[in-house]
Amino acid sequence: MLAFKFETKNRCIQVNGNIDSNVVANKFANHFHKTYSCNNASRAAELHSQYLIKTREYQGLPLTEDVDVELVSRVVYDLKRGKAADLDNLTAEHILYSHPILPCLLARLFNLILLCNYVPSAFRLSYTIPIPKFARLSD
Repeated sequence: MLAFKFETKNRCIQVNGNIDSNVVANKFANHFHKTYSCNNASRAAELHSQYLIKTREYQGLPLTEDVDVELVSRVVYDLKRGKAADLDNLTAEHILYSHPILPCLLARLFNLILLCNYVPSAFRLSYTIPIPKFARLSD
């Protein structure tokens, strides 16, 4: 039997006196909708338009040095263990405990990316896990 990291034997039977799973799900959906909604729609639209303008004009910092193996090795060594896997199910431990040649290969890859001005499309993919604000659940 597989044990998952967030699995628990305690099952919630009711929430605020409700046992109907649809009612409970709707209450959670409403709560998180309110929690993650912007406070000021006009300010949010203004910030979004500023963001779009800045990203169109962004060129990045000029690079004066290549990415060297020592830098990659130091970054790999400083990776935090026990974090969530990426979209390919790779964790920091995969990189930390890989063959010692990996930092050499990664340094070469990063230098080629910089030289060719091309970022692989998979590098642009990620996912975000929202952390809710602490607020009381109301009705």
